[in-house]
Amino acid sequence: MVVGDGSKEFPAGDVRGILSDADITLLRSGYDRARMKASAVAGVAGAFGPAVPYVQTMVDRLFDSAVLPPEQREVGIIALLAARSGGGGLFVAIHLYWGLMEGLPVERLADTLLLTGYYSGISVFNAGLATLIRTLTTLKGLCEGPAPEKAVDCHHVMGALKMTFG
Repeated sequence: MVVGDGSKEFPAGDVRGILSDADITLLRSGYDRARMKASAVAGVAGAFGPAVPYVQTMVDRLFDSAVLPPEQREVGIIALLAARSGGGGLFVAIHLYWGLMEGLPVERLADTLLLTGYYSGISVFNAGLATLIRTLTTLKGLCEGPAPEKAVDCHHVMGALKMTFG
């Protein structure tokens, strides 16, 4: 049995077959880079006001695509978060989503987790892959649910990921 949208087919259960190209296009239609950057500042420093200027400076510099291409930035962040967290958790999921929205294909996300697991331990890859599957499954549910055009708004996606990964 194969899964996919007809343009690509993968064995059943393969992470690359969870989202179709149409799903990814729909998700990207709700993505807003500026809102995600603002959410990052609020999410990281919002609970301690004096940290906001520090985090804002970091985001202004490192989330500037002229300084660091978004795809490279997200690969690095995903690898670091996965290695430090054991492969799972909300922050890994957020950056898997963010990387997908910035143009990383699912296979590249999985390869990043595989490389991280190679250097950090196979359990990191296993947990990272489980996080990727849960993230993509959550995104798929938004694409297939009622009012998908509203559901894929990046702030709604963040809420769905928080509910999934608590």
